[in-house]
Amino acid sequence: MEGRSWSRLFDEVKTYDFDKFDVAMAAAKEKELSVVICVGVGWSLPCIHLFSQLKTKCGPSFQVFVLNQEDELVRKFCHQNSITVGSPAIFFWKQGREVIFERARWKEGNFVLGPFTMPQIDFILEAAASFESKAINCSF
Repeated sequence: MEGRSWSRLFDEVKTYDFDKFDVAMAAAKEKELSVVICVGVGWSLPCIHLFSQLKTKCGPSFQVFVLNQEDELVRKFCHQNSITVGSPAIFFWKQGREVIFERARWKEGNFVLGPFTMPQIDFILEAAASFESKAINCSF
């Protein structure tokens, strides 16, 4: 984030055009697409950082959707997946299949919970892009 102030980035995200929950979930089920769904809130710096990095780094490999945890449907989705509102989380689907993650002392699941450093984001994106069937170990 060299050369950019957090307050300026925060101002950009406060007006962020969040994606719609139903559109993102429909895309995730498409067999031809690889999809990243990131959940977070516009007032949390770890979420803002993640939104910015995903939009920059995903390129054509994945279609990226950013969902606002303050939206009622997204909040319900987060509660169903035991994600605390305000914590950034990333879900991946590759050709309609969920990408599975594992972390030390966590059960295997279809998302990885942040906050994340830039090297962690790079690792997760690279591992998800090459995902076949074995759970991705995200014990950072």
